Amino acid sequence: MGADVVSNSWGGGQGDLWYKEYVEAWIQAGQIPIFSQGNSGPKCGTAGSPGDFEDVIGVGATNSADSLAEFSSRGPGKSTAGVSYFKPDISAPGSQIRSASSTVGSSDDKKYSVYSGTSMAAPHVSGVVALMLSVNPRLTFTQVRDLLGKSANKIVGKPENGRTGDDVCDGVSYNQLPSFHYGQGIVDALSAVQLAQSVEDEFLNF
Repeated sequence: MGADVVSNSWGGGQGDLWYKEYVEAWIQAGQIPIFSQGNSGPKCGTAGSPGDFEDVIGVGATNSADSLAEFSSRGPGKSTAGVSYFKPDISAPGSQIRSASSTVGSSDDKKYSVYSGTSMAAPHVSGVVALMLSVNPRLTFTQVRDLLGKSANKIVGKPENGRTGDDVCDGVSYNQLPSFHYGQGIVDALSAVQLAQSVEDEFLNF
């Protein structure tokens, strides 16, 4: 019994397809690949690989005010086969997140620590996808990504950067969703699960 969701909190430069065949294998196995988008913001065109692949869900990071975190990488992606021009796909909390820590070899031996980064945001989306699949295991990757976008919170704050030019990427303002800042918006767990359930209901009533 393989994994249903593969959450990845790592990445590198733009448009690098070296990991593409592995992601394609996950898709063929019915697994949902989710990647942190990167921490190279606030400039535009900083969305990293593999988070910029067409067939993954790339996740940006927001703060407690529902504004894009300054460090969160932004689109557009490179115009290359296999790479999506429109990234990230969605955003999630990623600033000052309390998270589990290893007590082995750490400097403070804490079981929990506070971290910031898109590596904190991607697991939020992974958890939501797991909930979606729990109510509707038949969902495909394409359906999951579509439902996440449709259910996302579209009320977004001005990006946390203080740099006027970075509020617009490739002519698209941060609040013209989908944007190169937030993607389709900020993940909404309840709405996403409800939508996933409604798809299941429609299937059963067909």
